[in-house]
Amino acid sequence: KKIYIPEDYKTIKEALHNSEEGDKIYIKTGVYEESSGLQLKDGRELHGDGAYKTKVTLGGVGMILAGNNMIKGIGFKLKTGQIYLNAADNTTLQDCLIEGTGGIGNGLFIEKSENVNIINCSIVNFTKGVFVRYPPVNLLLKNSIISNNRLFGIHIGLNETEGVYFSNITGEPTQPKKKGG
Repeated sequence: KKIYIPEDYKTIKEALHNSEEGDKIYIKTGVYEESSGLQLKDGRELHGDGAYKTKVTLGGVGMILAGNNMIKGIGFKLKTGQIYLNAADNTTLQDCLIEGTGGIGNGLFIEKSENVNIINCSIVNFTKGVFVRYPPVNLLLKNSIISNNRLFGIHIGLNETEGVYFSNITGEPTQPKKKGG
């Protein structure tokens, strides 16, 4: 079913709590505060009106994603926490802004997740923009900007199991355009 915020529920947390697998939650233009963070169960979708129109401030844990999630067109400001994907197979973040406060923390923390797609997103102002560890991880990072992160844009951690490293991070390289042509 389709759920609309703020018409059906005043907060995103309420909408998620009352949603079922397969539901699509549409968040109207505005600024939303989720001080204790958000958790998406399997098979939920969040759709905003654009990263600069639908803005969500997250505290607490930030946001925890399960599998088969889609998040599109939302700007996230993380006061604390991170966007955490663990066993979040078949999850897509598209057309999103993920912004930190410049303090300590990760923007995206991805582990044990396959078929994760980060498309047309900006991940800015963290210690580590994207932190990937504990395989299997299969990540498509496409047309995204990862900038102004203090230590790493993308950090791939090694697994504690000796000899097991990482699966795949894929994307198409871009070539700068020549001046005058």
